Amino acid sequence: MPLRVPALLILTLASCASVSAAPVSAQSDPRLVQTVPAWTQKVKLPPPDGRTFVSDGGLVLDVEIAKPAVRPSESMAADMGKAVAGYLSGYYTTEFGLSDLHDGPSQAVVVGPQGFAVSRNYVTFLTRYAPRIRLRLRGDGHPVLLVLDGRNVGLLLPTVLVSR
Repeated sequence: MPLRVPALLILTLASCASVSAAPVSAQSDPRLVQTVPAWTQKVKLPPPDGRTFVSDGGLVLDVEIAKPAVRPSESMAADMGKAVAGYLSGYYTTEFGLSDLHDGPSQAVVVGPQGFAVSRNYVTFLTRYAPRIRLRLRGDGHPVLLVLDGRNVGLLLPTVLVSR
């Protein structure tokens, strides 16, 4: 079943990934786990939230959690802030922890409830830098919500949907 994340979110996040500083060979080789995402863009949420998030194209994370060595200078479009804020405030039906993920069909992905798959690189990064993070699912076509200590702190795009 195809993802139905709004085209604007997909296109913007995909463009972030395409300008990543990491070499293509490192990104495509599942044996090479890059634990720190190459943050390429930032987005500021509209008031009253106002937080700043960074993205590498597949992960959007509160800058206070991501702690990039250097904040990206490129900003996403203002309407992306509204889109991210909308997903952060949405209703998600299923919650689980990083420990509930299991090996996927390849070394590059891990699989969670409802058969979604995400990059092992992101899970490795989150396990090291935010191990108490919880994941919430709404269903196919929606990003995974990341929650830390009861606060919505990021979004993760599934990479592949696995047959159920």
